[in-house]
Amino acid sequence: MNHPNIIHIEDVFLTDSKICMVTEYMSGGELFDYVVDKGTLSEVEASAIVRKITSAVAYMHACGIIHRDLKPENLMLTSKSRGAEVKIIDFGLAKLLDADDKTASFLGTRGYLAPEMLQRQAYSRSVDMWALGIIVYVLLCGCLPFDDDGGKIANEKAARVRDPLSFLYQTDANLLSECDAVLFVSRRSLGCASLDGLVGYRRARRICSGIC
Repeated sequence: MNHPNIIHIEDVFLTDSKICMVTEYMSGGELFDYVVDKGTLSEVEASAIVRKITSAVAYMHACGIIHRDLKPENLMLTSKSRGAEVKIIDFGLAKLLDADDKTASFLGTRGYLAPEMLQRQAYSRSVDMWALGIIVYVLLCGCLPFDDDGGKIANEKAARVRDPLSFLYQTDANLLSECDAVLFVSRRSLGCASLDGLVGYRRARRICSGIC
């Protein structure tokens, strides 16, 4: 894959027991640590970051690839400065999947799993869109929308929800003033199975034009 917001592999070599990949150096560390250090991100900064992630996810899906483990820990920054590039890493759970196909493997990270995965149903590339919505929530709020010490209650809550950002829409409309179009990609209740389907919606057009 060749996209400015997907980690670039510089070289691949074999040892007696392993396949090793050399990637570009990402001196900024994980987006997760960046958010932990800052607490929450401003709407403007979160919007800029998610626009880049959205572009990369749209590219992956166009290539027939679903990531299945999108989360701040799998997003790295090129530097620690504001405005650094963000790149998707760790394709260990990724899968080749055509637009109309589904798969049923249960994997990923608790807190970012889409309802259909938690319900052990077949799923499509829209699980990445769900995870993207969770990431936006984390950037703006500094925490997961569904979380608890044991995990069971969080999973039960997530399994019943269609929009991971519904809490934000219900509690503070001003919080979404800058990120509104970006957040829209997660609103799967519209029946959009991919980022392509969002181009026609007014609120999503700002982010999707030139990407999808």
